[in-house]
Amino acid sequence: MFLPTKYSKFFKKIRYLLLVLLTSVILIFLLNTSRTGYAENPRPTVATFSEIRGTVRVYPNGNAQQRITPNRDFRMNSNNNDQLWVAATTPRSSSWADILFREQEQVIDPVVRVGGASTSTVSS
Repeated sequence: MFLPTKYSKFFKKIRYLLLVLLTSVILIFLLNTSRTGYAENPRPTVATFSEIRGTVRVYPNGNAQQRITPNRDFRMNSNNNDQLWVAATTPRSSSWADILFREQEQVIDPVVRVGGASTSTVSS
């Protein structure tokens, strides 16, 4: 389709303006979605050890060891002194635990696996 010269300059300006607008909208969308994520989730209050293999110990508030068993809820303290100890992996044995975190009744994804290192792991 043939358009007169004065219209083709106008349409070039409109096309450039639309391209700039579309690029701006895409950038705003990408920057806005990158700010949301798991970091904004509430702090977990309950940990459930869905699977345990080998030697895994929990020290609530840094004190005496508490026995953990699969599918038992472990209430986490808000003072951040709870500790989890996982034995080192050797050629003969491996120790690890799968942990599902919740904030009250809301599950916080993903399930976390701790262990599998050649040295013992302590996490607070």
